[in-house]
Amino acid sequence: MIYKIMREINIPPEALKKIFEKITKVLPHVIENAENYIADQAYGMWRDMAKTAMRNKSGSFSKWGERYADAIKIELSKSGSGARVYADEDDGNKRYIDLIENGVKAWSIKEALLAGKAAKRNEMLYGTVFVRVPFRWRTPEKAEASTKGKFTGTLPKEVFEEFKSLNKIGKRLGAEFGRMAGLTKLGGPLHSQYMTFRTVSEKSTGWLYPSKSGVPVFETVKKKIEAMIEDAIERIIEGFIQDLQQEGV
Repeated sequence: MIYKIMREINIPPEALKKIFEKITKVLPHVIENAENYIADQAYGMWRDMAKTAMRNKSGSFSKWGERYADAIKIELSKSGSGARVYADEDDGNKRYIDLIENGVKAWSIKEALLAGKAAKRNEMLYGTVFVRVPFRWRTPEKAEASTKGKFTGTLPKEVFEEFKSLNKIGKRLGAEFGRMAGLTKLGGPLHSQYMTFRTVSEKSTGWLYPSKSGVPVFETVKKKIEAMIEDAIERIIEGFIQDLQQEGV
């Protein structure tokens, strides 16, 4: 008698049907959840990286980053519409995206000031055109408070006390106080401001805004999210397999 050994794998159509029915039922929901999760992660990551992309001379993070972050928008997926995370080209902060992503070339603050509407002419005093540039200072007690408006910085407590003692006798801070030299108080007792003023003319030196190298925030985030999408696909597939195995399919 001759025995024939048959090696074959039978795929029952009922098993395949169960697999496709399960995928069809849960796939839209799984995909939408994955889309929205990744979009939310991308949104947070992009904003955080934008805010910390550049630092000022003082070491603090540049306000440009906050403006960049404000221009980033998110639209979550609804009924398979697809999720979006994007930099709004119509947002008023778009210019800060370009400044951080592309960098800034050095430019003359002096030339920009002297070409502005605030420029005045006094041949005898400054030779030609000049501009008085105001700088507003925050007082020590408001250092931690949330105050509106732009400030040059916060007056150190000891400097502020020195100013108050000098101001009583009609004097101002001297050159030894650097950027705070010439500090003056404007306004009344209920609403006052502490200001310094600097005169810029054609004879002035310095007043050059330094160049800043661009930071590829978007491309960095994009690469990280692409890796996250690949990982999410693998996890979804693994989840399907585990569910099917538990159901004995």
